Amino acid sequence: MAKNSLEDLHEIRRGVASGQSREESRRTQRWRKPEDSRFKANFDATYDAKRQKMGAGIIVIGRNGDVMASMAIPIYHVTSPFIAESYAIWKTIDMCTRLGFREVVLEGDAKVVINIVNTKEEDES
Repeated sequence: MAKNSLEDLHEIRRGVASGQSREESRRTQRWRKPEDSRFKANFDATYDAKRQKMGAGIIVIGRNGDVMASMAIPIYHVTSPFIAESYAIWKTIDMCTRLGFREVVLEGDAKVVINIVNTKEEDES
């Protein structure tokens, strides 16, 4: 199941509002182990519209905090941030499947993409 990292962002913002610098607030964020899973895969993408290029980063962490796998990939001829984030979550799922990781919690900040992944209805658009 994909999980939205907005909760973490809100915690960081609350810390900043209480007088902590953004950097101090980020440092107080701690990795949380997956609740009912063996692995947590975090992913993110960045998009350069001028160059039609994206970069994606993926890290898979085990229950004890060990890095099980990671990947950084550049992709060219990308036409939107939505496509960049969609590609990042797809590569995350693909990597976990190929490596045999089951019961993986996916975590990223692409709310629209995560909501689509979590929808049980088929999108026919």
